[in-house]
Amino acid sequence: MKIVLRILRIFTKRAFIGALLFAIALWSYTSLNTNYSTYVDIPLSVKLPPTRAIEKELPTTISVESRGTGWNLFNLLYLNNSKRAHVDLSETRIVDSVFTIGRSDFLKGIESFETVELADVIPSTLTLHTGEIGEYMVPLVSMIEITPREGFSVVGDIKLTPDSIRIIGNDKITSQIKSWSTKILTIDEVNKQIRGTVELSDSLGDIISFNTREIKFYVDVQLTLERTFYDIPIVVRDGTIPRNSKITPNKVDITVRGGLEQIKNLDVENLSVYLDYSTIAKDKSGILIPNIEFPIDIEVIQVNPPYVYHIILLKQTKLSSIN
Repeated sequence: MKIVLRILRIFTKRAFIGALLFAIALWSYTSLNTNYSTYVDIPLSVKLPPTRAIEKELPTTISVESRGTGWNLFNLLYLNNSKRAHVDLSETRIVDSVFTIGRSDFLKGIESFETVELADVIPSTLTLHTGEIGEYMVPLVSMIEITPREGFSVVGDIKLTPDSIRIIGNDKITSQIKSWSTKILTIDEVNKQIRGTVELSDSLGDIISFNTREIKFYVDVQLTLERTFYDIPIVVRDGTIPRNSKITPNKVDITVRGGLEQIKNLDVENLSVYLDYSTIAKDKSGILIPNIEFPIDIEVIQVNPPYVYHIILLKQTKLSSIN
């Protein structure tokens, strides 16, 4: 008897679940065959005449009131990836800086809405601010941040290819742009040369276009070394040291830091220590700090001594005794 009751319970549960699923399917079928109205957000694109460019960024979407069966609206909302509004003004003569797109222009440009009825569009009008097109070449600014691993250093600047970019857009805007930057890119724990690509900053959205958007970069990261050069003579530039002046000491030691290849190939001829003649002539303190010239890829971390003494020798007159 217990087995029979258990079987009856199982069949009862299955019958209930089956009836529930059938009811849901019937409700869904009936609902999806009923007519509804809903708003659908679709991408917006506007094609201007070849000689015009927008001044202010346009909305990326518009809302379209669509009427149809539940089936058709479900397909439009969730399965239709080609729906959009494309307003083609390429053959339109635009003379003034302000141009208005009307409701009829939107409805005419709506695509992939064949199975539903178009009732309304929001916004019903859209004001375009346009102007003449301007093209300019501007230098690129790297926003790449490289953090070397401990014991390594970045040698030289980050190299971008290309190092300048052509910007195209409304001349009122493009004529004011003096440079353009990459997107921010941060790379940590670097211990070798690195190459890659970085995108351009999109701070002005679709207002500005470029001849390319992908920029290659190269960074040289090398093992860091230090090296000391001893007894580098101090020279006087733009003149000769006055006869009654003396610089002591007249040599210094310089310690530099840089990448393995740069330090290995560095020679004492690449380092220059000097004082300007005018600095010596005007000196009244008796202490001078030499200038150091060195390759840009290395860092001078110590000069010993950091300053030198300027001694002025006074002429002595011999006094003869009068008998």
